[in-house]
Amino acid sequence: MAVYPILSDWDYVRTLAVRLYTNRDQFAYLYGGNGEYIKDEAAARAIVDRMWAAYPSHFQTAVIKTGHTKEQLIQHIIGKRVLDCSALVCYVSQGTAWGNLSVMYDLNSSGLISVCHDITTPKQGVCGGLLWKKGHVGIDVGGGCFVEAANEFVDIRMRNLSGAGFTKSGRLPWVNYGRMICASDR
Repeated sequence: MAVYPILSDWDYVRTLAVRLYTNRDQFAYLYGGNGEYIKDEAAARAIVDRMWAAYPSHFQTAVIKTGHTKEQLIQHIIGKRVLDCSALVCYVSQGTAWGNLSVMYDLNSSGLISVCHDITTPKQGVCGGLLWKKGHVGIDVGGGCFVEAANEFVDIRMRNLSGAGFTKSGRLPWVNYGRMICASDR
């Protein structure tokens, strides 16, 4: 198993996740998005075209079958930073701030759960911990809630963990969970 340097602590992860939710109007979900700022229509069109070509089945399901169009998606992301669920987790757990959306470890949802330790059920998870279900991740922010980058046109949201369908919770190796003062409150 790889050894990762500590980049953040659990409370900072929780704080950044809640801050991202609070400022959610500055962000848009885009499958494959990695924090890119979309300054204009040309930039929006370029990234949507690139992601659509790379992941056509995702966009067919997430955009077309939900009654939206590619053009609506392009317009939706202009003036925002785009990210997907794993990018959200990487950014908030690695202590990055809005001005510097770069991460040391860029992993997808399967990669994130595979590097976690102390894997347990979501009910037994910890604040700042990863929440996982097949193909999706979020961040536990305590009080029975989590923050996620949900999907196109829903974007960033905070919601109750109950009924969200997560099957695992884990501690990310680059987050210090020592001196935990936040119980799951579930």
